[in-house]
Amino acid sequence: AKKLNPESNFGIAYMPENLKLGTAMERFRRIPLPIIGIRNTSQKLFYENAFTILAPTIHFCTVEEAELLKTSLNCFLAISVTFGNEIFRIASESGINACRVIELLQLEPRIGISLPMRPGLAFSGGTLARDVQGIRRLAKQKNVDIPMIQGVWTSNNKQKVFFVNHVKQRARQMS
Repeated sequence: AKKLNPESNFGIAYMPENLKLGTAMERFRRIPLPIIGIRNTSQKLFYENAFTILAPTIHFCTVEEAELLKTSLNCFLAISVTFGNEIFRIASESGINACRVIELLQLEPRIGISLPMRPGLAFSGGTLARDVQGIRRLAKQKNVDIPMIQGVWTSNNKQKVFFVNHVKQRARQMS
């Protein structure tokens, strides 16, 4: 764009989308985490004016911080999914109702009911899996050891096998 219009004052901005399946439009209309990564602080006023209707307060950071935030949020959600699945695996082998344990755990105010810990399928797809892989690649490039996030990836893959076996076992018990 700058080559086509050298006199222009173009800048790069990055607004991490944190949409949630089934509530994407509502979350865009009322942005719960209004963050915009910018390269030039002179852009702040433009974005404040443009997004005031969607979010009364906007937090600004660098483009790189915004991108790492987006990826970090999805990694945290992936950790929560994995945690719930590991509780499910332990509970299944112990004859304990994992869903009830998670339900009670979410009564703890520091955790809350919106954290995705419900036991079930492994996470996958273009958001959580992609961002966990992205964090793993970045850590490898920077030679940073991230055993917890590595473990999340390993545990998630184990959940795929466990869940299929669990369903087969339940089906045999019911027949």
